[in-house]
Amino acid sequence: MIRAVHISGDVVGGPGGAGQVTKQELLALKEVFGDDSVDVLQLQNVRPAVYASLDVPYLWDYFALAQLHGSRFDALQHAHIYSGCYTETIRYLRNRGVTVSYTCPAHARGPSLEERLKRGFGANLPHIDDDALWAQHKQGYLEANMVIVPSTHSEDFLRSEGVTKLVKIPHGIDSIPDHVAMFPDEFTVGYLGASGPDKGIPYLVDAWASLGWEDARLIIAGEGSQNWTGYIQSVAGKGKFCLPGYVANVADFYNAITILCQPSISEGFGIEIIEAMSYGRPVIASTGAGAADAVLPSTGWRVPPGDSKALADTIRRARMRPTVLKDMGSRARANAEPYLWEHICKRYVRVFEELRGN
Repeated sequence: MIRAVHISGDVVGGPGGAGQVTKQELLALKEVFGDDSVDVLQLQNVRPAVYASLDVPYLWDYFALAQLHGSRFDALQHAHIYSGCYTETIRYLRNRGVTVSYTCPAHARGPSLEERLKRGFGANLPHIDDDALWAQHKQGYLEANMVIVPSTHSEDFLRSEGVTKLVKIPHGIDSIPDHVAMFPDEFTVGYLGASGPDKGIPYLVDAWASLGWEDARLIIAGEGSQNWTGYIQSVAGKGKFCLPGYVANVADFYNAITILCQPSISEGFGIEIIEAMSYGRPVIASTGAGAADAVLPSTGWRVPPGDSKALADTIRRARMRPTVLKDMGSRARANAEPYLWEHICKRYVRVFEELRGN
């Protein structure tokens, strides 16, 4: 008897942050409703093969809804949705008396679109960028019993859009390393992550170029980071840059840097901030990155998004305080502990239990 269903536009347990979040959500659902009472409707299982090459978010709503009409869902009590456009699915479930929770790692619409237009590339997101389509998409958040967001950044944006039934649960990490390397002899600032325009990489490049240090380096790592080579050459007369691309072992990256810089314009979370803290690295985070919630004055700095001068000034100040940096790194490592998945998963459980009580 299926009492709960996890509906996901991503691969549950797959690579990347979404895979880890959906894995933990599913574990929490099974703890509340029982292993054999939870079904999974993820994109690759409900989307007909003929549509595999299309990226039309509202089709996934249609396909999920078609599945839910099956008799195996006659006893359904709760549905949890991760990301995607599922307004009609949510409306159908709520009309049947099913409670619905909805994870939304929201980016702020305006800044994200502005940066994509400014840089001339990035994902085509009509369901977010177009006002009419966004209104349809947003209705799912408004009709859900509870929307789970990972950060204050996401929470503030959704509240500005009229969504009020919100609970904040940050993303997490699997473990804290037993041993981490000392800071490298050469002062090294690192960025790790995707290379999309809303990640703020150009502002970090501009900041580093303005410093002009030849005895320090900036590592911009992650799949696609090499695509910034042309931009770096166009603005950086001085400064040492390293673009290693995809990093197979993140421990090698974090152990190679002195400080992490996350300059996002708009990002729901940014797990690299927590990972860096677990490796004893201080963090400079833009307030456009949701995980900036975890950065305290004792563990790093927060700067405004899209502000190269603030980034440069903060990096300069950090380099001038090596002893303070080491103390910050030690505190950052301790402060990463609450972000272990074993703790975060319990917060999902509490939300599902409370909704089940409704």
